[in-house]
Amino acid sequence: MVKQSYEQHLVVREACLLPGGEWQRQPSAWAFIHFTHGVGYWLSARKAFELSAGSVLVLSPSLGGTIRASQISPAHIHFFTVEPRLLIGLVTLGERRVLEEAAEKPELSFQLIAGSEPIAERFRQLLCERRNRLRLRLQLLQLFLDSLGQSLEREASAKKVELDAKTRLEAYLKTLPEWGLVDVKFGELAEQACCTPRHLSRLFRQLMGKPFREKQLELRLARAEELLATTQLRVRQVAVESGFRSPCLFCATFKGQVGMSPAKWRRLVQKQEPIQLFRPTTSSLDRNTQGAAGISKNGAASQNTVLPEVAISTASLTSSCDGCPPARAQVNPSL
Repeated sequence: MVKQSYEQHLVVREACLLPGGEWQRQPSAWAFIHFTHGVGYWLSARKAFELSAGSVLVLSPSLGGTIRASQISPAHIHFFTVEPRLLIGLVTLGERRVLEEAAEKPELSFQLIAGSEPIAERFRQLLCERRNRLRLRLQLLQLFLDSLGQSLEREASAKKVELDAKTRLEAYLKTLPEWGLVDVKFGELAEQACCTPRHLSRLFRQLMGKPFREKQLELRLARAEELLATTQLRVRQVAVESGFRSPCLFCATFKGQVGMSPAKWRRLVQKQEPIQLFRPTTSSLDRNTQGAAGISKNGAASQNTVLPEVAISTASLTSSCDGCPPARAQVNPSL
């Protein structure tokens, strides 16, 4: 099983960039980025776009790149991420598959939405209003799904004719909540597909990209990571809630897959890590003559703290970043 890093998603965070400063996007999940204030640029190996205040970027997990502030003024961004594998219990296996396929489509993997569009306006309204955290997380997810548009919709009207085992299995998985797969026995799945267990093994690997047992383990560990990072449940309780038969088995499995004990992993994840920004050392004229490929090599690192808070004050949107000290970027203390 491939080890995956954890990042709490559906949480609004912000960063303030100094003039000419850069914010490096770490590709690990879908990202919804709102360029709140200032003028800047999106730079990647294949694309370079100017960003005006109010515009929105929607990026797939596979896309990496940099947001750079203008040389003459600071910039301010708000962003949140969406990790489909952590939407356990909320989406079906088929719906998760749709999101994974969308990440590979060029027309969906990168989207630049103008500030005048309804999606950008809805996000600004969410920032201005103080809301219940659960309600806000659901609204952020809805906003992200709406940004992908009708391309996510699948053909729901399949003709009721003789279906082969693969089609039957695929249809069943589309209606099964992802977390429900943890409680399904392999024999029951074979009955749903009307095929032998051996044939089911091949079909499941084709549809899901991994064996049945490995998929179940992935779901249990993802659930455990979510509980460890967002609750104060004891490790014993996390083991039970994640579907492991015993705490000892859970600790041994978790350490084998992640490389550390659940307790140690929780302590590391719950620490707030700073976002690294880069302060340019070259002049505006020199920077303007450089290509996008060399931009990330210039500048000394400055620090900006990423705050995992969801309650965003109205003042953080209306205030300018001109008050940031020249030595380092500042974040909104109201978060």
